[in-house]
Amino acid sequence: MAGEWLSLWAKLLYGAPTLAFGATAIPILINMPKFYADVVAVPRAYLAIAIASMRCLDAIIDLSIGLYQLASLRRAATASCRP
Repeated sequence: MAGEWLSLWAKLLYGAPTLAFGATAIPILINMPKFYADVVAVPRAYLAIAIASMRCLDAIIDLSIGLYQLASLRRAATASCRP
C-alpha cells in the first residue's frame, strides 16, 4: 500500500458520503441563528463567535485525527514482525 496513489474517481467515492452530512448541516446553520436571536434573545455576534470557534475546533480535531492515523500507518508499515 505504501507509495500507491488514489485516482480522482476513488477520492470522489471516498468523499461522497460527506455530501449527506453537509446537506443536513446547511439548514441548521441557516435557521439556528435566527431562532436563537429571535426566541432566546442571544445577540447575533455571540452566535457568530460560537459558530466560528466550533468550525476552527473541528478543523484542529480533524487535522489531529488525520495526523494520528498517518503516524499509525507509518508505524505499522515499518514494524518488524517477529514470530
